[in-house]
Amino acid sequence: MPDKLQVLILCTANSARSQMGEGLLRHLGGDKVDVYSAAEACPVFLGPAERIHWSYSDPAAVTGDEPALLMAFVDVRKGLEQKLSARLNSHNRLK
Repeated sequence: MPDKLQVLILCTANSARSQMGEGLLRHLGGDKVDVYSAAEACPVFLGPAERIHWSYSDPAAVTGDEPALLMAFVDVRKGLEQKLSARLNSHNRLK
């Protein structure tokens, strides 16, 4: 089996997006992916990295009623899951 894919999650303001991305990668990649967050100390050098930038509005900054807040989080989660699944699939790293 090839080396594990190593991913470092970075998010401005370390808001909900990084936690969602980290959890989704751990779920989707299983034991084929090592996931690190900028919020934690990363004990290894990740080496050359492919840099990807995806921009999502911060769902934690949404104002309004409860359904509007929930929808903001759901929209970001769905977008992240689609992009992460596609990226893991392109690296043959889906569990």
